[in-house]
Order: sequence, then C-alpha cells, then structure tokens
Amino acid sequence: VSTQSTGAKTIESVTQWQIGVVSVFMAWMNLIMFLRKFPTIGIYIVMFVTVLITFLQIMIILLIFIVAFALSFHMVLDKFPAFVNVLPSIMKTFVMMTGELEYDGYYVDDPLYYPEASYALFVCFVIIVPIVFMNLLVGLAVDDIKEVQHRAGLERSVMKIELIFQVAEHKVLDRWNRQSHRH
Repeated sequence: VSTQSTGAKTIESVTQWQIGVVSVFMAWMNLIMFLRKFPTIGIYIVMFVTVLITFLQIMIILLIFIVAFALSFHMVLDKFPAFVNVLPSIMKTFVMMTGELEYDGYYVDDPLYYPEASYALFVCFVIIVPIVFMNLLVGLAVDDIKEVQHRAGLERSVMKIELIFQVAEHKVLDRWNRQSHRH
C-alpha cells in the first residue's frame, strides 16, 4: 500500500487495495469453480453452490428479520456501542444470528432502560432466528444435498465431458498455433 510522507494512505492506494482484495477473492472463487469440473471434488463444490443458491433465495426473508430486530435492538439497547447507530446494529444482529448472543454483556451487567421490551425482544430473537431460521436452513441444505447426490452420476459425467472438451479444445488450439507459426 502506498503511503504519503505522513504515513496516511492516499485515496488511490485505498481504492487500489480494495480492488486488490476483491481481485484476490474472485481469483480463489474462480479456482473453486474450475475445480468443480474434476470428478473427485467437483460434486462437493456442486453441493456447496446448490446450498448457497438456496440460502441466497431465502436471504430476503432473513434480511427482513435482521433489519426488524436490528432496529428494535437499536431502540432498546442504544446505550451499548454495538447498537448506537443503525448500521452497526444491523451488523451486530447479523452476527447474533450465528449464535453470538452475548446475553451477559447486554442483559446482566448493566440495568436496561426498557427491561420488559428488551427481554421480550431478545426471547423472540432467540426463538425465531438462531433456532427456527437456522433449522430451516439446515433442512433446506440437507434437501439440496440429497437432490445433488441423486443427480451425482449425471453431474459427474457432464463435468468430465466438459473437462475433456476444454482440454481437447486447448490441444487443438495449441496445434493450430504451432502450425501457423511454421508457415
């Protein structure tokens, strides 16, 4: 990262760094998509992509729940740094979705401004998001994996044929390039 003489990052270096971060991530994702064509690990990548697509399809519902709970947590827990502003509240609620609830940090150590609403909201969140929603995701993932395993033989054959065609096309192009350079 280029820096000015004061040690601060320039706007250009910050932009370049962020583009670099995205590029490195996308390069690794491209490698994963390429490895999908190999029979031994390809089926697992197909399973992952299938589960990811299912997750993205229900993500809109999850986002509605996250925003609803985040705004509500922001209103009743605004004395805590994670809930002072709306965007950090959304991020914290998203993290809480994974099970990092931090009950002791918010509900035990400090007295709450609105204890009844805070506790009711927390109980609703724990029931709806980590329990119900995560079980829904697990159920959908299991269903997706069963479907992919059912189609596994066909998927493997298709991936093998695609790989063979790509290798053959590459060899034909190499041969054609060598012949055209001879003349």
